[in-house]
Amino acid sequence: MRPSRRIVLVPLLAVMLVGRGVPAAAKTPASPAAAVPQAEDFDAPTAEWCDGPVRYVLPQDDKLAYRKLESNQERARFIRRFWAARDPDRGTTENEYRDLFMHRLSEAHSLFTTESTKPRCKTDRGKLWILLGPPDEQDDASPRSIRPDVINWIYRNPPPGTAGGVNVQVRFILDASGEYRLVTGARLFASDSAMSQAFALQALQLKAIPGPTGEAAEQPGTGAPAPPPGFRAHTDVFASGKDRLLAILTLFVPDSFVRATEEGAAPPRLEVTARLVSDPPGGPSYELIGAASMRTAAGPLGRAADGSRIYQGGLAVRPGTYRVRYALVGPGAETQRSFDDTLVAVVPSPARLTVGPISFAQRLERLAEPAAGEYVPPFVLGALRVVPRAEPIFSPDEDLSFYYQVSGATNDPIGGVPDLEVEYVILIEGQSAAGITTQPLGHPIHLTREPALLQAFSLPLAGWQAGRYRLQVHVTDNLNGSVAGSEIAFQVR
Repeated sequence: MRPSRRIVLVPLLAVMLVGRGVPAAAKTPASPAAAVPQAEDFDAPTAEWCDGPVRYVLPQDDKLAYRKLESNQERARFIRRFWAARDPDRGTTENEYRDLFMHRLSEAHSLFTTESTKPRCKTDRGKLWILLGPPDEQDDASPRSIRPDVINWIYRNPPPGTAGGVNVQVRFILDASGEYRLVTGARLFASDSAMSQAFALQALQLKAIPGPTGEAAEQPGTGAPAPPPGFRAHTDVFASGKDRLLAILTLFVPDSFVRATEEGAAPPRLEVTARLVSDPPGGPSYELIGAASMRTAAGPLGRAADGSRIYQGGLAVRPGTYRVRYALVGPGAETQRSFDDTLVAVVPSPARLTVGPISFAQRLERLAEPAAGEYVPPFVLGALRVVPRAEPIFSPDEDLSFYYQVSGATNDPIGGVPDLEVEYVILIEGQSAAGITTQPLGHPIHLTREPALLQAFSLPLAGWQAGRYRLQVHVTDNLNGSVAGSEIAFQVR
């Protein structure tokens, strides 16, 4: 594989946000009599609350449970718990989930006129506005349009849970009652749970919206959200051209966060997204969301040694330092979380041979055929299947597997590929009165005439004693004599 020659550009999907501008054609003047109800009006603890607009995101089990309540006090407690359970960040006073729902609810009530007796927020247009937000494009239904009885909405990048892919078109037709109804047979969501999950993802993504200064939202007084216990993030960055890099993000999600699945079963229903925002502000930003969100694999391939589920995604980025906001949304309130990490993407100098950085793998295998592109999520990198390791800690019954990239090598003018000499040296650490000492473990491993810029290697650890070690990689460019190296520490327990 030759990363400097080709790259798969991962689609960058825009997050659907409440702050996006409302299309001009949707700004239907509300009549003076149609005063916009306040959020408290929609959350009044009446027996009919579960049949109101909240039914769009209310699971059937919760609806049945609410109907059994007999007092306003019990209903009010239920409503408070319902919204609190969906708050994506309980460390702040805001509840982004409820705020987004109420904002769109008020917008739908203001924007859509209807001659029928149905409340505006319960019309088909109101429902879709609440769940998906304003469309990216829409036809004007004014008398001057070709079909004033038809309205078309287009969502370029709808949130996960909607049917189809990008550029979803929704058509409404004016019926005899004076209401614009969704075309018969059109179904945007496969199920009510998918509908609720799609809305929850949008609400959680609000935590990653850059503010006026371009920085991601933070918890007051605490700085950027740190990974919760058990969550670990790993980043690989590979040179992929003059001013582009391939960033591969890997997230280890603890088994306690999502209910474990049996071996061979389908991965848990968890949406894992990532947003990269330039730090300092002013640079580019990128999203791994929707069709490009981070993926896992069924069975042992998507599991770490401690049972964590491994999610991975990749995209092409410009050089720079980025704040990475991970967001996770699952079917339950306990599976909603967001936190930050940092990514540094630096293009190696083409005039200087460089090695690494080195990364350890928990699984490393060569494929019979190279991938269709340079990277195929999850875990396929060129002709390799590579599952990163969360921690540099091994047991004696494992293999020491690692991978890295060589940059700045000279290509042979005839064959068009590098000619590299590679040497691996293992050092074991010790302790003396003078401090930490190292001594070679066995003999160096030599590889000759290596043409690949992406290098990977495995060796068994059987018989190794517990302790701390260092792996040194030395590379010589046979075409110009330049030498470079890199080093990484690990443990055997």
